[in-house]
Amino acid sequence: MSFWSFADFAFQRKLPDPINEEIWAESVTMQTKLDGANGCDLARDATKPWHGAQQSMLDPSIFGPVADGLVLPWVPDVLGCQWSHEDAVHIIGSAYAGFIQGISKRRLPFDAYLSTSRLPWHDFSELYLKYVIQGDCNYYEPLCPILESFGSTSRFSLSDLCRASLITRMQGARIDKPISLIRDHDAQKLFASHADCQVEWTWRRLRDSGRVVALGFTAEYGLLRLLRDKGCQIEDSVTHVPWNPRQHRKGFAWTVNYPAQTIESRLESGAYWDVSQGQRRWKVIPIFHPQYAEGRRKDPGYEKTLRFLKAVI
Repeated sequence: MSFWSFADFAFQRKLPDPINEEIWAESVTMQTKLDGANGCDLARDATKPWHGAQQSMLDPSIFGPVADGLVLPWVPDVLGCQWSHEDAVHIIGSAYAGFIQGISKRRLPFDAYLSTSRLPWHDFSELYLKYVIQGDCNYYEPLCPILESFGSTSRFSLSDLCRASLITRMQGARIDKPISLIRDHDAQKLFASHADCQVEWTWRRLRDSGRVVALGFTAEYGLLRLLRDKGCQIEDSVTHVPWNPRQHRKGFAWTVNYPAQTIESRLESGAYWDVSQGQRRWKVIPIFHPQYAEGRRKDPGYEKTLRFLKAVI
């Protein structure tokens, strides 16, 4: 049995969580505004790839008339019941992939998503565990050894800098692809616009615990940028050199500036990011994203990562 079979989730205990309540209540309005600003429209040129949030790209020809103009809420953070404990670990990615059945490889039923959108976030989280997390060999299941290494089934949270499912829809393709930010300015701008409006949720989630795992270089850079903007001091734990990134115009600032070392070199050197603000301290530990094929080749089963974590936590 995997970690997900015996984890102690906040939603199972119906615990209140102001951040998730805000995500669930406010994200539809936020997504609608973002779509207007980004020019998202189902009637756009179908010959070109289309980037957007799957929650607002619901085709009535697939899901029926109810989907016409429909926007569904973003994904609440996945929380253990003691996620705010000082020894909790926060695992943070960049953006959710698509998961709605019929237009994704994952299989959360559209009708169930729609019906729970009118209920508290706990009800959707139960569906998300059943249809997306459990048995997901591309993302959630590979993270089980990482979570287990921190020694608790309840002191954890998982979230993304962007809690919408950012996807690319290709002409003639039924299944959406996860968005790629590599050398794609439109995708980078879309990601930046979504991440910018979710900064406060991410910051509030991180404030009480000092152990943060960043999945991939986009999450690593995005987290460091967020923490710097909140007035934190950031330095390499081995060299003690302060992080001083080059500046980029706002639309690309989340995605185009790699933070100095490769993840592979950090695993070899034992270096993480030492972050402080007054008396508060964080360790930001970058690791390979579970879906990164080159990362799986260089660190199969997260063997190097687990040794690294044992040495620094």
